[in-house]
Amino acid sequence: MTLRCHVTMIVLTALVLVPRTLLADGPARPNILFALADDWGWPHAGAYGDEVVKTPAFDRLAREGVLIRHAFVSSPSCTPCRNSILTGQQFYRLDQGANLWSTLDIKHPNFMHIIRDAGYEIGHWRKAWGPGDYTLGGYTEHPCGPESKFIDFMAKRDDSKPFCFWFGTSDPHRGYKLNSGRESGIDIDAVQVPKFYPHEEVIRSDIADYYFEVQRWDSDVAAAIKLLEDAGELENTIVIMTGDHGMPFPRCKGNLYNWGARVPLAIRWGKRIPAGRALTDFISLTDLAPTLLTAADCQIPDVMTGKNLLPILTSNKDGRVDAAHDFIVIGRERHVPAQKMPSMAGYPSRAIRNDRWLLVLNLIPDRWPVGVPEGATHPMGVHADTDGGPTKSFLVEHKGDPAIRKYYDLSFAKRPAVELYDCQADPDNVNNLADDPKYAQTIKMLSEQLAEYLGKTGDPRFTSRPVKFDEFPYQGEYLERETWSARRVELAEVVEELAEEIDELRKEGEERRAKPLESRLKRFRSILSMVEQVVELEKELEKAEADQNFSEVEQIEGCLETLVETVERTEHIGEIEGRLAELKMISDELAEDGMDKERQRVKALVADQQELLKLVRDLYKLAETDDDKRIEELEEQIVRLEEPLELRIQELYLERELIEAREEGENVQELEAELQEVRNALSELHGGSI
Repeated sequence: MTLRCHVTMIVLTALVLVPRTLLADGPARPNILFALADDWGWPHAGAYGDEVVKTPAFDRLAREGVLIRHAFVSSPSCTPCRNSILTGQQFYRLDQGANLWSTLDIKHPNFMHIIRDAGYEIGHWRKAWGPGDYTLGGYTEHPCGPESKFIDFMAKRDDSKPFCFWFGTSDPHRGYKLNSGRESGIDIDAVQVPKFYPHEEVIRSDIADYYFEVQRWDSDVAAAIKLLEDAGELENTIVIMTGDHGMPFPRCKGNLYNWGARVPLAIRWGKRIPAGRALTDFISLTDLAPTLLTAADCQIPDVMTGKNLLPILTSNKDGRVDAAHDFIVIGRERHVPAQKMPSMAGYPSRAIRNDRWLLVLNLIPDRWPVGVPEGATHPMGVHADTDGGPTKSFLVEHKGDPAIRKYYDLSFAKRPAVELYDCQADPDNVNNLADDPKYAQTIKMLSEQLAEYLGKTGDPRFTSRPVKFDEFPYQGEYLERETWSARRVELAEVVEELAEEIDELRKEGEERRAKPLESRLKRFRSILSMVEQVVELEKELEKAEADQNFSEVEQIEGCLETLVETVERTEHIGEIEGRLAELKMISDELAEDGMDKERQRVKALVADQQELLKLVRDLYKLAETDDDKRIEELEEQIVRLEEPLELRIQELYLERELIEAREEGENVQELEAELQEVRNALSELHGGSI
């Protein structure tokens, strides 16, 4: 290392190590480090008694702060959970934000932005908000602030300000390197398997691979804590470490059971939170926003359903501190579109959990809870609401084995409208007691309590508000990627069929009919070549995303955007050119048959189609310029020309088809009705006269 590099490192280290409390007068507002894992669920931490997975950072926070034994997410799905954390509201209040791969409407107060506006410096690293497209909700910046590594954020921040940093990760989300747990030294024979799985080596090894990533995540948090210590900021920093839902395994992630919606949670804040306590209060991650806003001396928005936890956290008590925190409400809507293609429906459920009972209401039990056995809208196809992996594969592949079938059914079969579990006797939630008459009163009591809470907090499914969860768009990029793969297959078939048709026409001496098809074939081959490039780039993008190579991701996304635009433009122009070729061929046929009147009508359509082609080409040429006025003029001209032209061409085609059908003696009622609809539409466009 050069002398200059040594000096730079010394300066950066000095910047990080100067405590903010030495730079400001009076009591300092706390910093906040919010460490959120991706798919890390209860009870996978040493502090909860798991003797296999090693989580020294989490265990330290629990030891030097407080361990929450009953922490739950609002919804066990990435986007709605993270939306609910940011807004301090139950997921079902967040419109599109209640679903995976969605957005977050900027109208919902965001605690990160509130404290930024109150003088905090904010930022995030790796996976924080999402997945989805926050710009669709009106955001012009990331909901969690600028992205940077935590060490860079600490070095460059304004030391006169407190900070709030969302420390994210994609661990322990799948996919895993097979046998990474075993190879790292984890004893797979010691892995505890929940009662809803068979005690098979492949499943224990799969859990060990998950543990490997949990441990990697824990080491990341340990490094962040060390950075705070070295900077002299740890004692005045609220450090929160948790996960967004259960592990990515069958009957866990995406489910309302203990292994799906319950998460690890430890909170440390120097001397402000008495150390070494374990609390049994039921805590929702929606409670974090109002808690942090209070600690930052900010007002809590009235719309937040979460509660300020500071009185609980700063007390000296163990166990149940606040008697009012004796239950939790959780739920879900659409995780992925896992019902039969092309359905975009989810699996709506709501649940209430207290010290003993878990009541789950499956609101549309005719649907498949984790997706159809095959043929789902989602490209995974088979039980698509469960992440793929060795455990899922084992259960699906062995479902015909009577010894395995019960485990398969617990994870994938349809479920009754009501489920009731005794969480004290059955913490893995496998014995549904809902059909036992002696629990009818318990179900009634819990159902009423749940309905009252959901009604009071504005759940559309329990109020008069419109229910639109299934109608909201799904922004999942992999659906688009699967669509491109499917388009490649379709285009390859079209190219092959066109080539065969041209060969047949030439054999029959129909050169005139073959000629326009040749230009069409050339166009489709060009589009196919570009689509193949899109598919390959998307594979590269998927790998770069998995490797978290963000500079490469940005570069590939730029190439993809340009290529997709080119494909779309080529297809649009190609459609117009193809229609033009067809019209010219019809005009030639009418000339040969001496049908001059009909030909004049078609020639008028040819002229308009040529004009449309010119306008569209001009528009695409101008698209790369800043001539907004001319672009707007062209767009208006195209709109005025395109719709009536399309209807006139449809009218022509239907008339010709009707003549042929009558000559063949076919039933023409449907064609006549369709033709009348087109003529009616033309009449409306022309003010009642065609």
